[in-house]
Amino acid sequence: MAAPLRELPLPGVLRHGLATPAGRYLPTVPDDARVCAGDVIAVRGADGAATPSLAKECGTGAAPGEAVADLLRAAAAGRVELAADAVVVHVDGGDEPAPPLAARGFVERVREAGIVGMGGAGYPAHLKLRDAMQRSVATVIVNAVECEPGVAVDRALLAGHTDDVLRGMRALAQALGGARAVLALDAPLQLDAGIEARVVPGPYPAGWEHALVRRLLGLEVPTGAYPTAVGVVVFNVATVFAMARAWHLREPLTRRLVAVGDEPCWTRIGHPVAELPLAPGEKMMGGPVTGWPAAPDAAVARTTRAVTLRPPAVRTPCIRCGWCASACPVGLLPQELLRAATNERWAETGRRRVDDCIECGACDMACPSRLPLLAHFRRAKAERHAAARREREALRAKAHVEQRRIRLARRADETAAGRAERLRNPRDWGANPSLAAGRRTESTRGQNR
Repeated sequence: MAAPLRELPLPGVLRHGLATPAGRYLPTVPDDARVCAGDVIAVRGADGAATPSLAKECGTGAAPGEAVADLLRAAAAGRVELAADAVVVHVDGGDEPAPPLAARGFVERVREAGIVGMGGAGYPAHLKLRDAMQRSVATVIVNAVECEPGVAVDRALLAGHTDDVLRGMRALAQALGGARAVLALDAPLQLDAGIEARVVPGPYPAGWEHALVRRLLGLEVPTGAYPTAVGVVVFNVATVFAMARAWHLREPLTRRLVAVGDEPCWTRIGHPVAELPLAPGEKMMGGPVTGWPAAPDAAVARTTRAVTLRPPAVRTPCIRCGWCASACPVGLLPQELLRAATNERWAETGRRRVDDCIECGACDMACPSRLPLLAHFRRAKAERHAAARREREALRAKAHVEQRRIRLARRADETAAGRAERLRNPRDWGANPSLAAGRRTESTRGQNR
């Protein structure tokens, strides 16, 4: 039996970021309000622009029905402070449990619990479930293959909470109409005889979902598409564990297992990274390969799998050895992408398929010069997406201006046509006695004034 996993104590402050990989959240609580454990503190509309209602003291607030994509919940009672990019809860009470969830259906319960893809993407799990139902997927893969060298958080979760994960698998398969459920592992594990478990050996990144579908089922997911395009849906093992807790115990998502350095620990969502038990040094959000430097106010999010220390490295110029290209699982040319990104030639990075990069960090590991290739590619992606967003906004503004010009021109034409019609057909006041009498009355009133 696996040793119990360590649970970190509740910090004095919980910081819930509003900018996430799946979109920006809107706070549902006013500044200086008080919230309780399990209260909804932020929502994200399906179109990113839903207007939320405000939470009352110790109450839950959310935009109604389908306008909400997913929810962010407080992990403890306390006073709220609205910062620029976060809802900060100053914990003032004990570690009280959150009230049980009320939704009855599986998908609705997952939405109410605030569960997102906890492998890193952060996409709302209930939307992914609905898409799988609409496409009538036949197979669900529970991904317990570690996606980061040196990080064993998924393996620790599966070993320490095997029953919960298996219950979540069964509930998930039943919700998808009796779909085939496959548990993907990177090492053998003793499980119930009725569970289909497959060990997926192979080079890193074996946990990438496209590679997982290909190795387990022999199906090729098209570039740029999701596994649902071939009748498969993939959920991270931490997501399935959270689903099991929500479905069987009515428990919202307020904590997750995080690899703090080398040790997996239960950590409250919102726990400041600066207060985690790590040795001094530069902290990384993520593992040693795919992680990025943590901001001074960074906190554990629902998608945080690991917080580690940056290993020391001495960087030298690129020697054009090509090892990074040999290591890339998508077949990119990282050395050419690096040159384009360094010179800020964002259009060229697009032609060289930077958007196909899965951010596995294999090129960083292979590079003998220890260059931060992944950091450059992430920046190139962000710049390209920002440029595309600015272009869409400019086109939208141009369309609005053009519509206004057409509207004003049509109105001017209608006015000119009306004036011309009146000039062609002047009124004959004598032909209509009532109009003539009204005109005389108005003239008399003017004289009386």
